[in-house]
Amino acid sequence: MPDPTHQVRPQRRGVRVAVCAGVAVVLVVGSAWALRTALSPDAVAPAPKSAAVATEIPTASSHPLPGVRDCGIGEPVTKPTTLTLTCADASMVAAKLTWQTYTRDTAAGTGQVQVSGQGSGGAGGVYPARFELLNVRNVEGRTVFTGLDVTYTKATPFGDRTESYNLA
Repeated sequence: MPDPTHQVRPQRRGVRVAVCAGVAVVLVVGSAWALRTALSPDAVAPAPKSAAVATEIPTASSHPLPGVRDCGIGEPVTKPTTLTLTCADASMVAAKLTWQTYTRDTAAGTGQVQVSGQGSGGAGGVYPARFELLNVRNVEGRTVFTGLDVTYTKATPFGDRTESYNLA
C-alpha cells in the first residue's frame, strides 16, 4: 500500500504552484489596469468638443455694455451719473442718475434735470425725471448709446413733459 502522505504532497505542491501563479497573474493584470487608468483621461473630465460645440459663446466680457459719451466726445462711460444735455452752454445737466436697468439694448433710470438760470431764460431749477438711453451704435469703434429720452415726473416752467437728445 502506498504511503498516503507521499501522495498528498504532490497534490499540495500543485495547488501551491497554481495559487502562486494565480496571485502573480492578478498582481500583473491589476498593476497594468491601475497604470492604464492613471494615464487615461478621467471619465468625468470634460469631453473633447466637436467643431460645432467648440464655438465660443459670447459672454458679457466679450460684448461689453454700451457706454455714453458726454456731448459725443471722450471715452464712453457705462452707467453715467451725470450727462450734459445742452452741450453749447451746459445750461441743462442730467444729474444724480441711477439706473434700474442697463442692458446691451436700452437703459432706464431716474434722476433730475438741473437747469441754470442763465442759459434757460431765467427758469433755473431742479426737475425730477425718468431717463431712457437707446439707439445703440458703433461710433469710432466704441459701442455707445446715441439717444436719450427724458420724461419729467413733475411740471416744468417750459411745460415740456418729454424731451429727446442726440448723444452722438
